[in-house]
Amino acid sequence: MACICLFLTTVFISRLTQKFNTKASSIFSSLNHLPEPFEISSYKEVRNIFLSPNIGLCPNQEVWGGVPVLLDFIDGEVEKELIKNTGNYTVCMSKGVAPSKKDCLVYSFGINFEWSFDEKAEDYGCQVFSFDPSMSVPFHHHSSKIIFYDKGLSSIDGVINKNSRLWKMARFSTLLKENGHTNRTIDILKIDIEGSEHEVISNMIQEGLLRNVRQTVLEFHNFGRQTLQEYYLTYWQLNNIRFTNVAVEEWAGPGCTKKNVKGYYEFYCFVITFINQRFLEK
Repeated sequence: MACICLFLTTVFISRLTQKFNTKASSIFSSLNHLPEPFEISSYKEVRNIFLSPNIGLCPNQEVWGGVPVLLDFIDGEVEKELIKNTGNYTVCMSKGVAPSKKDCLVYSFGINFEWSFDEKAEDYGCQVFSFDPSMSVPFHHHSSKIIFYDKGLSSIDGVINKNSRLWKMARFSTLLKENGHTNRTIDILKIDIEGSEHEVISNMIQEGLLRNVRQTVLEFHNFGRQTLQEYYLTYWQLNNIRFTNVAVEEWAGPGCTKKNVKGYYEFYCFVITFINQRFLEK
């Protein structure tokens, strides 16, 4: 009798262990591998992926820039005033991907007269190339290490008509070539271009332009022009070339909240810091 009980106990434990290992394997697989693109069916799925940074790859982080602003924010049916920083970005300072102290180079797209991030990069010792076609401000030296260009980042080279104004646009590869940076390491690539990031990132990846970028701080916008699949695909494409999310913040600025089917407002913009894992291996 004792032998039968021992045998049954052994079988039970074996099956339980097998079931646990199968479940654990599934969990760890889902944590380490994003699903194939175009499987996203709800905003909640996108949000859950975006809000899962791998902080372990970047334990040392700093916030660069930012000024406080007062926003009208709606939580359910209750209107609130929310004090939030704008223009701030999390920079990974961990070994391998931290900006170089000797020869730091930053490309910053999207200024809108808010210079705090660019000026913090300058204080750190970086040479900063800043771009924004929307300010109606010509090329100039903002300071000794910050050069401003009245150009926008795009997947094409040329001029576009934006709100009855002509904007000069250029691909990232064109701008790198013009500034003699084609083969240079870019310490930080900051992109805040109000929804155009989806098309631009795809173009950068196709041209292999991110291989020399240590880290990128990127604002994801969804103002109704992008589908959930496009929103997610940009993230997936970066992950696919080993750019990993290490820091994220939801943004409640104008145009970044929408009412869901239950009548509650949700965030639709995210500021995410991605590090290039290849630099961790050098």
